Amino acid sequence: MNLDPRLLPDRPFDRWHAPRIFAHTLFSHLRDHRRAPRGNPPPGPVFVVGSPRSGTTFLGAALARIPGTSYQFEPVAVKAAVPYIWSGIWPEEKSRRLVTGVHAFLKAIHFEQGRTLIDKTPRNVFIVPQLSRWYPEARFVGLIRDGRDVAASWSKRPWLASRYRRRCEPGGYRYGPRPPFWVEPERIEEFTTTSTEHRCIWGWRAHTEQWLRVREDLGPGRWLEVRYEELVSEPLQHAEKLAGFLSLDGPARIHLEAALASASPGSVGAWRTSPVASDPRALAEAADLLDRLGYR
Repeated sequence: MNLDPRLLPDRPFDRWHAPRIFAHTLFSHLRDHRRAPRGNPPPGPVFVVGSPRSGTTFLGAALARIPGTSYQFEPVAVKAAVPYIWSGIWPEEKSRRLVTGVHAFLKAIHFEQGRTLIDKTPRNVFIVPQLSRWYPEARFVGLIRDGRDVAASWSKRPWLASRYRRRCEPGGYRYGPRPPFWVEPERIEEFTTTSTEHRCIWGWRAHTEQWLRVREDLGPGRWLEVRYEELVSEPLQHAEKLAGFLSLDGPARIHLEAALASASPGSVGAWRTSPVASDPRALAEAADLLDRLGYR
C-alpha cells in the first residue's frame, strides 16, 4: 500500500525523532502503569481495539485488574509505528521487532516478564493481522459503540478539533484538522475543511470498518466483539462472557466482575443533545454503518 505523504505523521518515526518517541513511551508508561495483583497468568496476550472514545479505556482498565497480567496503556512507540506498519512502509521484520520489543521492555521495567500482556491501543485495529502473526496465542477484544456518541465524546477532545493546531498527539500527528493515515487520499481537503464532529465520526467509521474487515480472518476463539451499550448496561453478564473468552479462573473472574461493576450507562444517547445531532455531514458519514450495526 502506498500511503500518501500528506497522511504521514508530522513528527516522523525516524532516527531524529525516535529518541523522543521512546522517551515519551517510557515516561507515559511509568505515569499510567497499574500493577495487577499476583496470580495465575491467563492465556494471552490480549489486545483491546476499536475506535477512540468507544470504551476501550474503561474495558482496558477492568482487564488490568486481572491477576497475573501486565497492562500497557497505549504504548507511544507502538502507536506511532502503526501508520508505517499498516501501509507497509516498514518491512515486516522491522515492525515485528519494534512492537514486540517495546512490549517486552515495558514488562521488564516492572519485573512482569512472566505476566500476560494486555495492550489497550485503539489504533492497533489497523495492524490486527500483523499482531496475530507476531503473537500466535493472542486474542482480540473489539469494542463497538454508537458512532454518534463516539463523535460527541471525541469532539470534546483536542485531537481533531479545529481550534487546536500547535500541539502533537503521542502518535506524531498535529492536533486539529490534520488528516491521519486512515483518511482516504481523495478526501484530504474535505477532511481539513469540515466540522470537528464530522471528522470524529469519520474516524469512528474508519476504525470500526477496519475491525469488521479483519475480525473474521482471526479464526474462531481468537476474537470477541463487545457492544459498549450492552457492556455498561449489563456489566456482570459481560464479565462472565469475557471471563469465558479469556479462560479466567475463579479469583480472576471476581476481580473482573468488581472492575466492571462501576459501569454507568449515563453516556448512552448523549449525542442527541450535542452538535452531532445537527450536523448533516456527520450523520451522513455514518449512516450506512450505523444501519449495518443496528443503531438506527
